[in-house]
Amino acid sequence: MPLTGIHSGLGDRHVTLNAPGQLLSEYGHAFGAMRIDVTEAGLADGTTTIETNVAFGDLRITVPPNVGVRIEAATAFGSTRVLDDELGAFERGHVVTTPGYEQAAKRLDIRSNTAFGATRVSRGTP
Repeated sequence: MPLTGIHSGLGDRHVTLNAPGQLLSEYGHAFGAMRIDVTEAGLADGTTTIETNVAFGDLRITVPPNVGVRIEAATAFGSTRVLDDELGAFERGHVVTTPGYEQAAKRLDIRSNTAFGATRVSRGTP
């Protein structure tokens, strides 16, 4: 059975993806910071989807500079900043899509759920 997700807790977790096929479909973490860097993950053409669930901690996702990104964020008792868009502390289903997303050869869809923490999505450097 293939590994589809990482679920961890207590402490900080850093995931750096630098080769095709390393990106999993689900990441979960509690009680600490989780950092996911997909800048050099070698995303396939088309749409790649990941889901993140974080409670009592911070999530930082770094996305590639030339990939269309769509983020659907749900936040409870925390904050979410997606690229240049600051979302409220009780946002449900707020969607941020980068310009040119639909036409991009490579697209990354992120479904983020955060409770009692902060989520930040930013672009990596080329």
